[in-house]
Amino acid sequence: MATGIMLKYLTKRNILIGNGVLLILSLPIILMSKEIADFDVSVYYGTFYCVLLMTYLRSETGSYFSPVSIFLCFYWMMLLGRPFLIQSGLLTNDIVEASPYNSTGVFQANVYLVITLLVTGFAFLLFDFTYFPSMPEIQFPEFVVSDKVKLILWISFFISGLLMLNDGKNAYYALQDSNYIALIQSGEIVYFNQIYYTILKWSWFLLFIAVPERSTLITILFLLFLIALPVSGMRGYFILYLLMGLMFLEGKKIIHLKLIIILPFIFGLLSLVTFLLEYRLGFSVSDGGLIAPIYKAIFDQGSTYEVVYGAIEFRDKLNFIQNVIIPSVFNYPAFGNYVDKLRGVNFAEGVGFATSALAEIVSGGLLVWLIYISSIGFALNVLHKAYLNLKRSNGYYFTLFFISPVVWGQPRGSLLQFLLKFLIFLILIFVFHKIRVKKIKL
Repeated sequence: MATGIMLKYLTKRNILIGNGVLLILSLPIILMSKEIADFDVSVYYGTFYCVLLMTYLRSETGSYFSPVSIFLCFYWMMLLGRPFLIQSGLLTNDIVEASPYNSTGVFQANVYLVITLLVTGFAFLLFDFTYFPSMPEIQFPEFVVSDKVKLILWISFFISGLLMLNDGKNAYYALQDSNYIALIQSGEIVYFNQIYYTILKWSWFLLFIAVPERSTLITILFLLFLIALPVSGMRGYFILYLLMGLMFLEGKKIIHLKLIIILPFIFGLLSLVTFLLEYRLGFSVSDGGLIAPIYKAIFDQGSTYEVVYGAIEFRDKLNFIQNVIIPSVFNYPAFGNYVDKLRGVNFAEGVGFATSALAEIVSGGLLVWLIYISSIGFALNVLHKAYLNLKRSNGYYFTLFFISPVVWGQPRGSLLQFLLKFLIFLILIFVFHKIRVKKIKL
């Protein structure tokens, strides 16, 4: 047994060293390729790294839906997918569509995104290597739920879910007479009540803990209710919670999805994303053919890439306090709007492209970049350890639910929202660890 642990420890060390070598070699290789052959290999380098790290995670967790793997998929989809498709010749669109661009800015954006990815992965592996012995001891208490609370949760779950479906029906009828852009400009884009959505997801999660023997049924019903999200324009949230549902079911060993099933599932999901976009816009966005909806779904996530590009192009005109911290405190997503104005983009009245934590930290300089990477690397490590220890306590499900969405959504999320939520989570862990609470009765 001691030999097995030693081999596992050495493997972690070797993986960490390999990541360090890739990181050290990355910038010279990218810069030499650009200078000698005028060829940007950065996005290929980043894609290769994602595949390597996900392969390692698959061997350790036994699942393609581990938390860190899902983060890597979101990162690639939102930030590296568009430049990869264009540089590979699969698409001939402009890499920056919303305004004129220069090749130097695009190259800088690609290098920045890839280096950030590699350093984030290194931070995750470093925490995984150095913090592994003590991490399983830091856990949330076991949750014990009474029958009365279970009944309240079931009622809340069904009522909020049905109300969400009703809002989805209203969205469907609204889009029959208009389109997404027109509804944005008229201020009618929100179809569902945020309170219903909040009650639904918390009821689902608490039921997942309270009645684990019904977890498959609960998750299927939850995803059925969430059909209201993509109809209302929130495709990303729907996909995020779909992946979370699969992650929970895999973590509980209820399902075991092999690659031969996952690949068609992913292609079908990407096609669905394109279909939903066309449905909302009221016209076709794909060029035809069987695979067009698949790569078009990846390309259409490029608005996030364009915010990063814009932040790098105009970083001398961005102020971290004024453009990131203050708007975030008042819950106003002004960063993407402000970057659009600097670029001369008028997407819609009062509405800009989505923000991105990766774009926001550009305005903060090296110090903010290092703080962010350390935080996200540690958060990924906490999620990874929680996933590996699900059988020890259902409290680890709280860990996954509480911070997974905000961590996964960082390519298209708020920096301050992540830091505050993760800080709250760490305070909770500290309190429960110090006072040694073993069970929480609800």
